[in-house]
Amino acid sequence: MIRFTGGFMNARNSLLVALAALAMGANCRNVDLPEEVTFLKGGAAASGAGIQVNLSGGTTTTESGVTATFAVSLNTKPTANVTITLTSDNTAEGQLRRTSGTCDSAGSVAVGSCTLTFTDANWLNPQNVTVVGQNDDYADGNIAYKINLTATSADSDYNGKTATANLTNNDNDTAGFVATPASGLATKDDGSTATSKIKLLSKPTANVIFSVKSDNTGAGDVTTPASKSFTFTDANWSTSQNLIVTGASTIADYKIVIDGSVASSDPNYNGITGTVFHTGIGVKNVTAGSKFIFFTSSAYSGNLGGISGADAKCNADSNKPNGSTYKAIIALSGAGGRVACTTGNCSGGPGEHTDWVLYPTTQYTRTDGTTVIGTTTANGIFTFALSNSVGGGSSPWTGLSTTWTNLYACPSWTGTSGSATAGSTGSKTDTMLDGGYGGGFGLSCSSNYPIYCAEQ
Repeated sequence: MIRFTGGFMNARNSLLVALAALAMGANCRNVDLPEEVTFLKGGAAASGAGIQVNLSGGTTTTESGVTATFAVSLNTKPTANVTITLTSDNTAEGQLRRTSGTCDSAGSVAVGSCTLTFTDANWLNPQNVTVVGQNDDYADGNIAYKINLTATSADSDYNGKTATANLTNNDNDTAGFVATPASGLATKDDGSTATSKIKLLSKPTANVIFSVKSDNTGAGDVTTPASKSFTFTDANWSTSQNLIVTGASTIADYKIVIDGSVASSDPNYNGITGTVFHTGIGVKNVTAGSKFIFFTSSAYSGNLGGISGADAKCNADSNKPNGSTYKAIIALSGAGGRVACTTGNCSGGPGEHTDWVLYPTTQYTRTDGTTVIGTTTANGIFTFALSNSVGGGSSPWTGLSTTWTNLYACPSWTGTSGSATAGSTGSKTDTMLDGGYGGGFGLSCSSNYPIYCAEQ
């Protein structure tokens, strides 16, 4: 028997020598050919029965579901089937893909072990194992864990052999606060309010308690909660709590900031700095008398849920600057519709309105409270050109013509067939209402666009 113990080239040369000897026939009758040749990584020969784990596919999973795949094979040819059971020592961090108990890189993720089987025919063929990182809501850092491998076999050389794959599951959570919106809020000097919704970024291991305050109470202050204090627990951490600010007499910008420090037995939250409350939630206190127009941060297909659904989207949008009620500047003919004008530019007067959303002879501004868009006529519409556009570069649904009459709407704003007119938020002309998209016939109702919203 010839045993190859060197690197690949040495083994290759030895194999060639053996084959040459075979070809020489009777002159080399005493030369034995090798029963098996085992090549290992780096050219080293196997040193006996054992489980090979090749981690070249990566040793890192993540809480966002990134996987790690490693290969398993045997060192030597077994005399009986070898079944290897694989188990995660921390299924909260990593779980195996499997199909009916067999490790399968295309299988489903499940808690529990899975097996690989090697025979005297496939012992040298690597079998892949895939581990999927598991998510939790805690900011617990990157966690090391193991996949333990244990062999059972009638081959006593393999029975009880073990190996380990050492992996790390990277965290995707951080301690902190979410404020929606965190800026662009507006109050008015008549006591109008604005609301931000507050929750934690991650699940705490103990209650998180903190207070907030205004850095300029002459312009506005926190009125809800009345205590100006928030408590989040491991049960309500992801449920938004209202932070309501109310305008005062001074026309100025102000911020809502942490009053003191955050208290918690969770070390990730106790005394935490650098959060949105340390930066400050930005608020403007503006003069009462004007009203706001904005367009939604979210885009929607023509299935808005009807007129009422469009209004609801305005009031739920993160661009909404204050606590007022808003309605969508969209048009729809027929029962339950919304009409600005039945004749061009309302030549018949405001009696042409149906559920119209702009007030007569009222100044409208952007949500900064100072950039004037324009002042409506006695008929509750704008004449063009405007003082300033609504701002930005979007194409909101309107269903309106350039003269404020109803034009092309999606089916009752509850369907996605057909097309509808849409305006341009960056325009000061009548293309604010109808940008002439698609040859004047509008945009496809299956596409997604924002909505103009007017304060009531």
